[in-house]
Amino acid sequence: MINVTQRLSKLTRSALRFSRFEQLLKCPICQAQMQVIAEKSLVCQRNHTFDFARQGYIHLMTRSIPSQYDKELFVSRRNVITNSELFTPLTNEIAMIIDKQLNVNTDLTMIDMGTGEGSHLYNISKLLREKYGQKTIGFGLDISKAGIIEAAKHYDSLSWLVADIANSPFTDKSFQVILNILSPANYQEFTRLLGDDGLIIKVIPGKNYLQELRQFFYQNRKQQDYSNKGVVSGFNVNFQVIKHQTLTYQIQLNQSLLKSLLKMTPLTWHASNDKINQFLDSRVTEITVHVEILVGKKKE
Repeated sequence: MINVTQRLSKLTRSALRFSRFEQLLKCPICQAQMQVIAEKSLVCQRNHTFDFARQGYIHLMTRSIPSQYDKELFVSRRNVITNSELFTPLTNEIAMIIDKQLNVNTDLTMIDMGTGEGSHLYNISKLLREKYGQKTIGFGLDISKAGIIEAAKHYDSLSWLVADIANSPFTDKSFQVILNILSPANYQEFTRLLGDDGLIIKVIPGKNYLQELRQFFYQNRKQQDYSNKGVVSGFNVNFQVIKHQTLTYQIQLNQSLLKSLLKMTPLTWHASNDKINQFLDSRVTEITVHVEILVGKKKE
């Protein structure tokens, strides 16, 4: 039997979900408190108004920021994450870290900064609920409208925003967990959003991340070598590091998933169709995931 909530439009369901967490929201223009009005708009005390989209997300950008990411990339990314095990060990590890490091008796407030099409946030939230019995209040934020539309289309149990990670529409100390997975960061904003006992988890590529692609598409070029030392150093400066671990494994992908992987990674964005076809014909099936997981808290 379909309940009343399921019969509501995605727009209305999203507005109702946001209305339960109005205390977390602030206007990205004037920083005033916000309120859901008439189950269709977010309006601040100074009357700045943002309407929920029919797809079930809200657009809170105050300026245009160009994005290189299009719908095809996010569809491909979701295909890889959903239909393969390429990122499963990583999401399992993140969920376990959250369970071990936090002792929360209420629903966990969690945001994925630079969420893309939202698959990582959805999978981590699902793991926390099903494996660890921890319910989450999840938000996914990205500057890419194409990514957020895909997120809202497939994962309508979570809240999705087109917004800037450098000027997010949330009040101070709103979140117990901040995720930043293979995505750019803004540590000043992350520090503002993180609760005093909260956890920030940043995932960065290691030197062997997708090494099969890097070696093939960047033969004899300096891009074949990758160093994340600067990123690690920046994290260490801004947060009290409580865990820094490396995760390395290989996963086999079939031809269809390899095609999706090639469409989602920047490593192939400037490659010719001939070069891409050469890689697909090269019989490479195992792909290496090598990431570093940085876990931190606010500095005392």
